[in-house]
Amino acid sequence: MRISRLAGALIVLLGYLAGPGPASATGCWVPGTHVSIQHALNDRVCTAVVLEHRVYPESIEIERGGIRIAGPGSSTPAVIQGHVALRDTDGVVDLTDLRIMNGCQSEALSVAKGSRIEGHNVQVSHETGLPCPPSINIF
Repeated sequence: MRISRLAGALIVLLGYLAGPGPASATGCWVPGTHVSIQHALNDRVCTAVVLEHRVYPESIEIERGGIRIAGPGSSTPAVIQGHVALRDTDGVVDLTDLRIMNGCQSEALSVAKGSRIEGHNVQVSHETGLPCPPSINIF
């Protein structure tokens, strides 16, 4: 089972790296190469952040464009349980195979003026019964 998950994640990553986007895309895995989604986003080397099928209890801020955040596949999306904020990214952010669930007082997904988002198989919901995780900043 573990090998098939790894093979599936590798196939997903190769598909994203072969798709449109920066020619020098670098994949980062959470968990794996990085301890959190925010940690991978803060790493300027990462242009494709690949998530496992699990719940990530963190709020994240995306402050640059040209990045993909992708779950493991359409039948098993990764769940971000917190607020996702796109700041002035100056480019497109691609969210794929994700479920964003927020229990915070703010909206589940916010997109600042000037930022652009593309989504494929993304569900966004605000559910007041969920906990509100703090933002994680790791530099």
